[in-house]
Formats: sequence, C-alpha cells, structure tokens
Amino acid sequence: MLAIALLRTKPEFSVIPMRRWAYAIYPLHFLVLLGVRVVLGRV
Repeated sequence: MLAIALLRTKPEFSVIPMRRWAYAIYPLHFLVLLGVRVVLGRV
C-alpha cells in the first residue's frame, strides 16, 4: 500500500528505484513478521 501511495505521489519514480526499495523492504518485512511470531509465541 505504501509503495502504491509513493508511486501516486511521485510518478518520476522509475522501475530501478522501486526494485531497490523492494530489495530493502523484503528482508525488513521478513524480520518484522518473524519478530511478531516470536512475541506471540511467548504470550
């Protein structure tokens, strides 16, 4: 959703920067999900 909002607000973004964003966000997204599972597992 955030990426779509960025695309709408900044149409000058090309494919290459978006791919860089994706490569940067995917590992962070995985770590966040893993952290949430660990926290929920402890509770």
